[in-house]
Amino acid sequence: MKKFHIFIWLALLALITIPVHAQESEPPIPTAPPDGTYIVDELDWLTSDQEASINSTIKRLDNDEVAEIAVVTLNNCGSDKEAFRKTLFDTWGIGHRDDNDGLLILVCWYDGDASRRSVEQLYGRGLNGMLTSQKTDQTAQKNFIPAFQQGKPGDGLVGMVRAYNVLLRNAEQQPKNVFTSLIQWFNNLNFWIEIPLLFFIFMGLIYILDKIVPKSIRSMFERDPSARGQDDYHDRGGFDGGSSDGGGGSSTRF
Repeated sequence: MKKFHIFIWLALLALITIPVHAQESEPPIPTAPPDGTYIVDELDWLTSDQEASINSTIKRLDNDEVAEIAVVTLNNCGSDKEAFRKTLFDTWGIGHRDDNDGLLILVCWYDGDASRRSVEQLYGRGLNGMLTSQKTDQTAQKNFIPAFQQGKPGDGLVGMVRAYNVLLRNAEQQPKNVFTSLIQWFNNLNFWIEIPLLFFIFMGLIYILDKIVPKSIRSMFERDPSARGQDDYHDRGGFDGGSSDGGGGSSTRF
């Protein structure tokens, strides 16, 4: 009977300790890059000129409030790459807080193991429509993989960032073009159609403002670091607190 009790206690102990060891084997989230930079290159694939090019492109996207992009190369992303990339994204807070327009480009190397290595990408819901899982995969396929096969992975990462710069800026212009077309269409309407249409538009704007303005005012206070507390930007580097929730991503083997 005593042996049976000992066996039960050993089994319980194993159930408790095994998950702990599994968690300990997972790699830690790296520290975010310092303010004004957007790269963590553990694999040392990027030259100083390539890093300067990437940082300059992303900095302009950041300042123009189009998007925030992080470029990360790691040897080990753990046993669950999707969970790791999400944790990294949300820990750093990639993207502008109220827009959730962040994009993570993460290379997982695993000592070059072809069965495991991949380019992981994840974006926030603010880039939905501008980006899709298919587009992010295609961007890696067209830019990174050919460069990697030529022994120039740094060029591949620079190419990806440049491709996103064009893609996201073009997508930003589309709403303006639609707005211009609507104005032209409205100007061509008959006067007696314009009057009731203007009335309904005016009432709709009042309703929208009533619903949105209070939220916008609250968000202005949320942007004040003193209102959030000092811990809110802890370890985020230059990122603004975006979230990956509601976004999408892709995993591209190479």
